[in-house]
Amino acid sequence: MRTVRGIRRSRVGAMESLTVVILAVAAIVIAAGIWAFLNSTVGMQQTSADFAIQTIEVRAMSNGQCNLFVVLRNTGGQQFSLIRVELRGPGGTVYTILPSPITPYLSPGQTWSSGSAPPFTGWTCPTGWGAGTSILVTVELTTPSGLVIRKNVNSVIQFGA
Repeated sequence: MRTVRGIRRSRVGAMESLTVVILAVAAIVIAAGIWAFLNSTVGMQQTSADFAIQTIEVRAMSNGQCNLFVVLRNTGGQQFSLIRVELRGPGGTVYTILPSPITPYLSPGQTWSSGSAPPFTGWTCPTGWGAGTSILVTVELTTPSGLVIRKNVNSVIQFGA
């Protein structure tokens, strides 16, 4: 009898140990899966490129020149190094501001303004563009690695002094 009881007790101990090992392995696998998911999500957030257009204003000056004022905010996780702007007016008229360097680069969380210097100011307004004209403005920002992000905004040309 004693040998039977001893065998039963040793098997019970082995089963408890096996259960503990299985639960420990399962906990490690689950923890590794959660860590991998969170790590990839954080990585995606840090590497995505995006920006927000805070303001766009186009002014038609009395001398026939136009000025564009843009304020952008980098809402992504990459820097931007170039800006290109395209304005589309009535009748399909298009005016393009060629890619211009952003100096220093527009880093994540920072705001950038076009200021009041060429090529954003002092260009000749296309024929038919004046105060009250509706236009579509496309802003393209490019990362140093060549990724291009575009945003479109409708605007109305304002009268400038």
